[in-house]
Amino acid sequence: MSSPIEQERKNRWIDVHAHVLPMRVIEALRRNPKPYGVAVEGGEGKFVFTFGSRRINRPTFANLVDEELFFEQQASRVAEGLDREVVSIWSEIPGYELPPDQGAAWCRLFNEELSRFISDHPKPLPLVGLGLAPLQSGERGARELEHAVQNCGLKGILITANPPEVPLDGEDLEPFWSCAEELGATLFVHPAVGCVPGLDQPYYLGNVVGVPTETTFTAARMVASGLLDRHPRLNVLLAHGGGFLPYQIGRLGYLVNKDRPKGAFGFRCQRPATEYLRMFYYDTLLYDSDNLRRLAQQVGSSQLLAGSDYPFPTYDDQLLETIQGAGLSRRETDDILFWNAVRLLGLQA
Repeated sequence: MSSPIEQERKNRWIDVHAHVLPMRVIEALRRNPKPYGVAVEGGEGKFVFTFGSRRINRPTFANLVDEELFFEQQASRVAEGLDREVVSIWSEIPGYELPPDQGAAWCRLFNEELSRFISDHPKPLPLVGLGLAPLQSGERGARELEHAVQNCGLKGILITANPPEVPLDGEDLEPFWSCAEELGATLFVHPAVGCVPGLDQPYYLGNVVGVPTETTFTAARMVASGLLDRHPRLNVLLAHGGGFLPYQIGRLGYLVNKDRPKGAFGFRCQRPATEYLRMFYYDTLLYDSDNLRRLAQQVGSSQLLAGSDYPFPTYDDQLLETIQGAGLSRRETDDILFWNAVRLLGLQA
């Protein structure tokens, strides 16, 4: 029979996929937007951002920026055993289109305010933070990642998937990837609605189809470009169960092998495509136990971490049921719910 302490540990879980935008970030931008190149307007939880000349028409909402509401709506999850929550920025506002100086200032503002937000709210739900890095420049990105991890206590950064402004496999970003390897930082690849052309569709399909497509593009490019061969120790966490990549890895592998003698497609990956699947980590945001079980069989349960997408409309409020219904062993389930996040993020158990 399990002791009370052992039972408590088995019931705990960590959510690696949640978002928050501290109100102090918005207040700082309102006071003095010039250093950051970011303007904000609106109120009562609905704020619209403009980065340089690009206006983001999709506004924020109260759960994302209202600290009291953010924690109030977590009460039931804490009662279910939610032990910690990993929070990152809204992925549509990384600021990659800004000039390098302003991009670096924007990321510094967010990272330091996220660190303060976490320190100011140790209860009822301890938070773990993923910050931002200015990927306009590999050197600046490396410096800010180092600051975020070593000075702000964050565990890594969010990278917006498939960013049109930044080729993630470009030579300029090599210092950033090397820094991320050295620090053991977690790089959370998360899509932003609207990056993929032609997916502005009715029925919310820009999200339903477009979001996992963006993650798929990014992960496949990391593989095809040889990025993961150059930096095999990167800790890359893919949102939404890796998009379509695990399902379509055979297609990628077939074309890589077929192209190898001629090199017409420019593939630079050195291993069989399926081997790269186990070099990524994946959140569990698939909303379906059968699909989650197949993903675990394909990549290994050690690569899966519980994620909910709180507080967005796609938030999975059946997360525990989905994971526990996947037909995995108790050890595998406990790893997905708790221990894999502890290991990846270097958390205390």
